[in-house]
Amino acid sequence: IRTVKNSKHIMPWFHLPLQAGSTKVLMDMGRGYTKEEYIEIAGKIREIIPEATITTDIMVGFPTETEADFEETLDVVKKVKFDHAYMFIYSPRYPSKSAIVYKNNIPEEVKGRRLRCLIEEVNIYIKERRELMLGKEYEILIEGPSKKSPSYSKGKTQGNLTCIVPGIFEPGTFLRVKIKEIIGLTPLGEPLQVTSYPVSS
Repeated sequence: IRTVKNSKHIMPWFHLPLQAGSTKVLMDMGRGYTKEEYIEIAGKIREIIPEATITTDIMVGFPTETEADFEETLDVVKKVKFDHAYMFIYSPRYPSKSAIVYKNNIPEEVKGRRLRCLIEEVNIYIKERRELMLGKEYEILIEGPSKKSPSYSKGKTQGNLTCIVPGIFEPGTFLRVKIKEIIGLTPLGEPLQVTSYPVSS
């Protein structure tokens, strides 16, 4: 973590796959960590690099997941406050151990409800984290025009968060922006200064 903090060449983005917040379910999955260990690592990142991006993968509906186990997943979400999460429903994949050993016996409607609940909870904290960006300046790397608003450009912060800005900028441009608004979960930046132009081929 400190290596990332002290380096100009490593971006402060940590992808820490959670999968589940219950230690019991994690052991059933064959994961090599506990809920407590995961929270401790994420906490160290937040302490040492407060502006770092933490993203994750979360699965619901693993065959041994109970309602209590699912609540533990929500508890991790509340404590870590992820910046982004890839969330999905478990489906058996042969010949994986889980598909062979466990029966996929959780009703689809239960899986769907848990996923909807998880997405809602995660988005609360994503919004909270985005609002911390308001009024701050960031350097973003322009990727191209925004798909939703062609008169805007989209880019990535050093923490790999998408940001949109008014105007058309060439892909590969580094642009200094000030975050003025959060639209949905996406920061809207005010262009301040081009810090680097794309290198011509």
